[in-house]
Amino acid sequence: MTSPKRTVKMINPALQLRLVGAFASITALALVVETMLLGLLVARLADRLPSGGNVIRSEIPTLIIQALLASAVLVLPALILIGTRVTFRVAGPLYRMETHLNSITRGEKVGQCTIRKGDYLHPFCATLNKALNAINGEGALEGDERPDDDTGPESETPPQSAEPERRVA
Repeated sequence: MTSPKRTVKMINPALQLRLVGAFASITALALVVETMLLGLLVARLADRLPSGGNVIRSEIPTLIIQALLASAVLVLPALILIGTRVTFRVAGPLYRMETHLNSITRGEKVGQCTIRKGDYLHPFCATLNKALNAINGEGALEGDERPDDDTGPESETPPQSAEPERRVA
């Protein structure tokens, strides 16, 4: 069975662009640091040369700028493409879970929330389904059962009021 094809170019553009922007910023910072480190190492090498070191030293600023621009032109577009594609693995499941919850709030009968096989957040989706099952009474809430041998001060139950306890779902 094949996964349904996406019909939307960007599922949650604000989230996806922020994530890709963060990836690009981190990568740009790494490129700048790497290029500056390379310039420092070349300057140290130029200082150790018996002759011609001054010529190399004078070319270092130009070399740094060229290396930084070449790296940015090669790396950043690839990062943006790959980063956008990866964000679909997060934004898609979040969108699916949001529409699932919105359907429930509108009173629609829905089954289990499902996401695509290759998407991230499968554990979160499973937890969402368990929580919804517990709310619907299809499964016991963890920690609801009390042990039969209530001993010790922490197991004392407070006096019951006339009004029954209400559970908030």
